[in-house]
Amino acid sequence: MAGVSAFDAVAIGVYSVPGREQTLRETLGEWRQFGIEPLVQVQPADWPRTEKSAFVNAETMLRRLLDEYPQASHLIFSEDDVQVAPELEVWLPGLLWLGAPVTLFLVGWQHYPQQLQQANRETVLPERIVRVRRMHWFWGSQALLLPRGLVEELLTWRSGRLGWDLHFAAYLRRHAIPLIAPVPNLVQHRGQVSTLHPDREEFPYSTTFGLPSDGSGISPPSDIDWCPCGDWEPDPRLG
Repeated sequence: MAGVSAFDAVAIGVYSVPGREQTLRETLGEWRQFGIEPLVQVQPADWPRTEKSAFVNAETMLRRLLDEYPQASHLIFSEDDVQVAPELEVWLPGLLWLGAPVTLFLVGWQHYPQQLQQANRETVLPERIVRVRRMHWFWGSQALLLPRGLVEELLTWRSGRLGWDLHFAAYLRRHAIPLIAPVPNLVQHRGQVSTLHPDREEFPYSTTFGLPSDGSGISPPSDIDWCPCGDWEPDPRLG
């Protein structure tokens, strides 16, 4: 009898555009390390390369995931240029248990609790599950773990934002939904040039991906060592 995997409850989608076939292949290999085959949504070749077309492509992928994987309780929204830590398989049961949206990737240090910003100067980073701070400055949708019901509601809501990551963040702020992140991050950006912003000189990188950690989060979350910054606001375990 085959073993039960936390990935059995998850459908993974990777969206891309023509001309990035090698990058896409590398990213699919990252997800296949868990024995799963992601759904791939490639933007039609005759579409313009605009933020609006990228937004429509992202929503098309989410609708396909909902339609083609009716048994999935959660969806993973992935861009086509990511590296995935093998530790995700260990973290996944705890992340699913939260019942909250989770970003597996954060840019910089500004979204972390102060305690973790200080901890980055230490030799070993404490493993934690934390609530993302400063959501008005959040951007980057490299990899998101989303409850099915949230995706269904998100697809019916309009923010007026063209960037899908900004639209997602606006939805969470409007509905007072906390965004959660594992520390260290479990996904890294590969540093591929953006098709929408080819002149951008800097790439978004996670500052905690791959850092040495204390192993305290090996079966997260625990009731004793839940969060380094006190109570949840609100506590996602109650929702």
